[in-house]
Amino acid sequence: MMGVIGGNRGSIHKNIAPAMADINSVIKSHLVLIDATRILTAHGPQGGNLEDVKVLNKVIASTDIVAADAFATTLFGLKPSDISTTVAAYRKGLGEMNLDRVRIVRV
Repeated sequence: MMGVIGGNRGSIHKNIAPAMADINSVIKSHLVLIDATRILTAHGPQGGNLEDVKVLNKVIASTDIVAADAFATTLFGLKPSDISTTVAAYRKGLGEMNLDRVRIVRV
């Protein structure tokens, strides 16, 4: 989503959770893809090294941006409620973060 922001994009980081929810309420995603073939588990996003990479060989696809992020959170051993941007998007009504209410198909 950062690619759609003009001007001083760095200012969004000051209050990123509600800002990202606001952007996603205006620019709707029809399909969300998350590449989790390899994930950086520490020292990211720029300082990681090969010891910090975990190979999962997973791709997440969803029409619900919040559900996709919520599921991706679990790949890091976290809960969706641990991630402020996921919580803010859920509270804004942009999708479902309770994975018990989401149909997950594993292929």
